[in-house]
Amino acid sequence: MTDPVSTQRFPESAALFQFCRAVLGIRRGSARVMDQDVGGLLDLDPADCSHWKNGKKQIHSIYALQSIALQLQCDDALVAAVATGLLDDVEAVCEARGYGAFVIDPVVLEHTFTEMRRVHAGQWSREREGAIRSGCLIDRTAIEKIVAGVHEKIGCSEVPVFLPEIVRAFSGIEFKNIPAGRESRPHYRFEMARQAGSVLLAQPAGYRPQGRTSLPSHLHQLVREVEQNWFALELLAPLRLVRAEVARAGVARDLVNHLSEVFWLSRQIMNRRIKDVISSPVG
Repeated sequence: MTDPVSTQRFPESAALFQFCRAVLGIRRGSARVMDQDVGGLLDLDPADCSHWKNGKKQIHSIYALQSIALQLQCDDALVAAVATGLLDDVEAVCEARGYGAFVIDPVVLEHTFTEMRRVHAGQWSREREGAIRSGCLIDRTAIEKIVAGVHEKIGCSEVPVFLPEIVRAFSGIEFKNIPAGRESRPHYRFEMARQAGSVLLAQPAGYRPQGRTSLPSHLHQLVREVEQNWFALELLAPLRLVRAEVARAGVARDLVNHLSEVFWLSRQIMNRRIKDVISSPVG
C-alpha cells in the first residue's frame, strides 16, 4: 500500500493545512472543522482545497501566509515557519494555543464575584471579596528570589539555560508529556520550566502565598498557572540576561528573532520579555 505522505509533493503545505484546521477549531471552540472551512481562508475551490490538504498544491506566497495569519490571529512568522518546514504543525498548534495567563484578568474576578453573590447571597460580604482578592495576589518578587537561587545553584551566568542541569540539582522534578527528542524546542522548553516551577514553588522552603484556601477552585487553578508562567519566564529568560543580550545585539538585528534563537524560546515569549525589559527599571 502506498504511503500517502510519500506521494506529497509539498509536505510542508500539507502540514500547514492541518495547522490551519486545528487553529480554526481552537478559535471557534469546536473540534469540527470542514476541509472547505480551511480552503475558505484563501478562497480556494474544493479541488484546490483538496490538493492543498494532500500536499499537491504549494502554499508559500507572502500574501497567502499573511492572509492566513490574519484570519487565524497568529504571528506571521509562526505560519511561515510551518509553511517552510521550520516548525511542524503539532508544535505550531501548541504555540498558537498560547501559554495561558500571565496576569489575573480583572474580568474573571468580577465575573466570579457576580456569580458568588448570586449563588451565595446570604454568605457574601466585602470581607469575603477582599479575601479572594488577596488570595489572587502574585508575589513576583518571591518567585524571582526562588529562581535566582536556582540559577545560583546551577551556576547559570549565560543563556540558554539548560533544564537537565536543574533536574540534576533538585530532586522531584520529572517532565511529563514532552515528546522524545523535542526537549530543546521552544514550546516544550517553556512547558518543562513550568513543570519545574510547579515542583520548586511547592517545596517547604519555597513559595508561601497567603489566602489560597479561600479561593474557588477555578481561581486557584488560574493563580497557579500565572505563578508557573512567571517562574518559567524568570528561569529561562531572566531580565538581567535579556537586557545584556539586547544591549549586545544592537539595532541592526531583528531583535525578536535574535533573542528567540539565543534563548531557545518562541517569538511570543521573547516579545513579552522585551516588553518587561522596557517597562521594568534596572535594579
